[in-house]
Amino acid sequence: MRKIVAAAAILSAFALSAPAFADTQVAAKPGAETVAAAEPLSKADARKVARDYLKDTDQRGLSAGKIKERDGKFHVELVNLGGVTVGTLVIDAATGKVETAG
Repeated sequence: MRKIVAAAAILSAFALSAPAFADTQVAAKPGAETVAAAEPLSKADARKVARDYLKDTDQRGLSAGKIKERDGKFHVELVNLGGVTVGTLVIDAATGKVETAG
């Protein structure tokens, strides 16, 4: 019972101090910022970004398929183990920002 009360006290202390950290911004990972690169990403860079995204989001059984470049963005097909396209990642060539599409 004492452990539960102590845990509750610690959690309430964090909850009360949360507003002090509300304006603090922390990057998820080093290099995860989406600032404009000195040069736009290449197709090989886009494939690496897609692979890293799949690894970081624990998307086992999916891999980066065909890559098409349109309007300054790379559209990377997501392919399952059976070779079927199941979705698309859209990667901004200027910033490296990743968006999911279908």
